[in-house]
Amino acid sequence: YDVTQADLDAGTDLVNVARVAVPTGPNPLPATDSPDVPVTVAAAPAVLTLEKLVGVQTAMIGDTVPYTIRVGNAAGTASATIRITDILPPGFHYRSGSARLDGVDVTPAIHGRRLIVEPVLVRGGQSRVLTLDLLVGGSVRPGDHTNRARITDPATGADLAPEAQAVVRVLADAVMQCATVLGRVFDDRDQNGHMSPKATERGLPDIRLVAPNGLAISTDAHGRFNVPCAALPQGIGSNFMLKLDERTLPAGYRLTTENPRVVRLTPGMITRLDFGATLARLVRIDLSANAFAMAQDRETMRPELDAGLVTMVDRIRDRPTMLRISYVLAKAEPRNGAEQRLKLVERAVRELWRRSGTYKLNIETVIERAGVAQ
Repeated sequence: YDVTQADLDAGTDLVNVARVAVPTGPNPLPATDSPDVPVTVAAAPAVLTLEKLVGVQTAMIGDTVPYTIRVGNAAGTASATIRITDILPPGFHYRSGSARLDGVDVTPAIHGRRLIVEPVLVRGGQSRVLTLDLLVGGSVRPGDHTNRARITDPATGADLAPEAQAVVRVLADAVMQCATVLGRVFDDRDQNGHMSPKATERGLPDIRLVAPNGLAISTDAHGRFNVPCAALPQGIGSNFMLKLDERTLPAGYRLTTENPRVVRLTPGMITRLDFGATLARLVRIDLSANAFAMAQDRETMRPELDAGLVTMVDRIRDRPTMLRISYVLAKAEPRNGAEQRLKLVERAVRELWRRSGTYKLNIETVIERAGVAQ
């Protein structure tokens, strides 16, 4: 007996019975049936194949990438009901409404980075094709990104074919992947560290700046500069440092901003990084150990130094000035004590300035020994 598709569809056992009888003659016998010999009808297992294809080889942030998942059944008659799972690369997103099964719209269930289409019936000799589009998100880094597909038994979760993969390479976009750093070295006449249009603060030309990788940058005739993308770090949200070569400032000029300067970069965004310097008059406070005394187990400034600071602040409060506080070490005097005394004097000056100063006061501190800056 040849098993038919109808037998498979019915899903019941085939039963074969033998019968014997003596219908005529001197000793006729009634018919006698043999015991049943049931045969269970079962379809041969489906032989499934899985293929994953991508419609482009390269993409950039914001692009749409088309994918195709093809499931084949090489069995002659057996059918299979399957679940198709598509696993998205990190940072990729499903484009809503783009999924089609054999050209007919389907709506996949979305679980994080997994898209699931079920149930899908694949008959013997049939091929089913699922197509969908993914969007390359803004957080995707340049490089290869793998999209994976699986077909499993909906009841058991067992894999029915080896996983299939498709790789697309995301390219760096010169605008979106690189931060832009623009800046200016300017004559900070009011010493506030910011370019002030009302103060007509001009740019300083031919000033040398150095990036961490050793790249040297010079300002143009208007004090402007920009940092090439190649000199910037590639990590998202990275810090970037730039140092001004003070030897290239005009004679007598001193910085009014920190040096080096560190800024936070954002890919695709412009970051300002300015340096201020000015030809302000320089006022020096020269200190040594005899300007301090012990009082109640702590070191304080002598009254003469305290009074001198009050007078000095009063004289410079209306005219932009660069203040330099230097400490001269005696022979064998430890450096750490000098550092603490400099901090004590600087705090006192800033407290006096907070009460009566009219501009931002920039203060330098230096420790010297035998006339040599340490």
